[in-house]
Amino acid sequence: MTSAQEPNELVALRELHRIVLLVNSETDLSAVLETAAQGVVDVLGFQAVVVNMVTARGDFEAVTVLGPPRESLLGARTPREAFLHDLEVADDWGMLRFIPEGRIEAELYPECTWTTPDEPADVPDAWLRDDALYAPLYNPERELLGILSVDLPHDGRRPSALRREVLEMYAVQMGRAIGHARDRERLAERLRLSTTTRQILQMAAVADDLEPLLEASIEPIQTGYRATAAWIRLFADKGGAWTASSYPNALPGDGQDPSDLYLDLDLDQALGAAEQVAVECWRTQRTSVVSRSRPVERAEGLGLTGRDPALDWLEALGLDQFVLVPIGVSDQCLGYLVLAREIGLDWTEIEEQNASDIGRELGRVIESARIRAREHDLIIRLEELDDYKSRVVTTIIHELKNPLAVVVGNLELARDEPALVARAHTAIQRGAQRMQKLVDDLLALTKLREPVADTLRVPVDLGAVVRDVAALVIDQAQLGAVTLDVSAVPGGVRILGEPAELDRLVLNLVSNAIKYTGPGGRVTVSLTTEADHVVLVCADDGIGIAPADMASVFGEFDRSSNPEARAKPGSGLGLPIVRRIVQRHDGSIEVDSTLGRGSRFVVTLPIGQIS
Repeated sequence: MTSAQEPNELVALRELHRIVLLVNSETDLSAVLETAAQGVVDVLGFQAVVVNMVTARGDFEAVTVLGPPRESLLGARTPREAFLHDLEVADDWGMLRFIPEGRIEAELYPECTWTTPDEPADVPDAWLRDDALYAPLYNPERELLGILSVDLPHDGRRPSALRREVLEMYAVQMGRAIGHARDRERLAERLRLSTTTRQILQMAAVADDLEPLLEASIEPIQTGYRATAAWIRLFADKGGAWTASSYPNALPGDGQDPSDLYLDLDLDQALGAAEQVAVECWRTQRTSVVSRSRPVERAEGLGLTGRDPALDWLEALGLDQFVLVPIGVSDQCLGYLVLAREIGLDWTEIEEQNASDIGRELGRVIESARIRAREHDLIIRLEELDDYKSRVVTTIIHELKNPLAVVVGNLELARDEPALVARAHTAIQRGAQRMQKLVDDLLALTKLREPVADTLRVPVDLGAVVRDVAALVIDQAQLGAVTLDVSAVPGGVRILGEPAELDRLVLNLVSNAIKYTGPGGRVTVSLTTEADHVVLVCADDGIGIAPADMASVFGEFDRSSNPEARAKPGSGLGLPIVRRIVQRHDGSIEVDSTLGRGSRFVVTLPIGQIS
C-alpha cells in the first residue's frame, strides 16, 4: 500500500510520532510548533491553524500561524480575558472547547480573526461561519501555556470524534513542547540572573568604596536583565542623594527637541515621587512596572500623576517600559533600581523576582559599606580626638610651665632678698594673670560647646560693646605704642545675641590685633549695618599671617609658624573662641592677611528679630 493509499489515521500517528521525537530531542520550539501545526493542516484537514502562547504579561501572542490569516495574525496579542471568556462559554469536547455559531454575540477582537465562507457547506454537521474550536495547551502541572485554534476544515464539516481525538494528541505534544521550552528558558534565565547576582557579590567582597562598586554593578545588571538602560538611585544620606546610570547623560543643546530635556532630568522628577513609590514597594516587597505600549500595565504607587511623567520620560528616552525595584535592608528602603527596555521584550516573573533579590542584596551591600564608612569616620574622629587631647595637654603644660617658674622663682627671690619683694610681687601677679587667662580661655571654649538653645538672646548694642572693649584695652595699646581707632563705630547698632559672648568676640579680635601690631602701628575697628545684618571689621597693619598658616588660623591651640608671632605669649585659643561665638550667632567670619602688612577680620552677624 502506498502512502497515498494509507489511512489518514496511520499518517496522523506517523506524523505524531515525529512530533514526539522533536519534543523529546529539545529541538527549537518554533520548529516543533510549525511541524505540529502543519500536521494539523495536512492530516486533520484544517486550512487555518493558530498557536497562541501565554506571554510573560499573561496575555496571548500568536507565535505560529498557518493559513489565510498568517500575515495579519502572526505576532498579534489577545488579552487573556478574551480567551478565558470564550473557553468558559464553549462546549466541552474532552480536551477541546467548541463554540458554535451564535454562542458569542459579537467578536471583541476582530483584528485577531479571519474570514470564513459566507455560506456553510450543504452537508450534515456543517462548519458554520462563526464556529470556533480551541485546544488548550497545558504542561504536566496543568498550567495553561497556550491555545491551539483551528478553522476552515477542507470538508466543511465539524470534526468527527476520531479527528478530535487526534487533535487532542497534537495539542498534548504542543503543550509538552512549550512546557519543555519554558523550563529550558527558566533554567537559562535563572542561571543568567544568578550569575549577575554572583558578580555583584564578588565585587562587593573586595570593594572598599560604595560608589565605585555601584558604578561597576550597572553593567552586569544591565546585561543580566537584558535592559537597554539601568539606573541605581540612593536616597540622601550624609553625602546626599546619589545616582549611577548606564544611560548617556545627554545635555540638551541647540536644535534639540524639547522632549530631550527629559534626558537630563533628575530621576525623582522624571518618575514622579519615585522615593515614595520605592518605599511603598519595599514595604509590600514588590516591583512597579510602567509601559508605554501597555499603559494599563500596573504602576503601583505611581498613580495617574506619577505615571504620566514616567511615560513622557520613557518616550523622551526612546524606551518602552521600565521596572522600578526597591533597594533596602530590614525595614528601611535605601533607594531603587530602574531597568528600562525597548519594545518587544516583556519582563518575566523570574526576572522581577530576581530583581527584587538584587534589590535586597544591594541593600545589604550598601548598609555594610555605610557601616564600614561610619566605623572609618569614627576611627578618624577618635584619632583626631586623641591628637586634640595631646595638643591640649601639651599646650597647657607649656603655657603653665613659664608662669609657674616665674611665680616659684620670685617667691624664692622675695624670701632671700627682702629688698626685691615689690618686684617679685609684680612678676608673681603677671604670672598668675597669665595662668588665669589660660583658665578663662579653656572655660570659655568649654562653655561654647554647649547647645545654642541653652543661651539667652537679648538685644545688644554692638557699638557700645566695641567702645567698652576699646576702653578696656587702651592701656595695652598705649603700652605697645599702637593707635586704636574706633571712630567708625556708631552707637545704637543693635543685634539679638548673648552679651557676654559678643563682648568676648570683640575683645579677642581687638586685643589680638594690638598684640601682633608693632610700635607705631594702627588698629582700626568699624561697624556698619547692611540690610538684615551688621558687619564688624577689625583691621591692623601688624606682622600679618603667613600663607601656610591661613588654613589653620581658627584651629584650637594652633600657633603660627612665624617666629615673630610665636614670640608673643598666648594659648592659641583666642581666634577659635571668636569663630565659635560667630557660629553660635549664625554669622560668618573671613580673614584677609598679608605677611608683614597686617590682617583684616570681617565678622557678619544677623540682626535677628528685635522686639
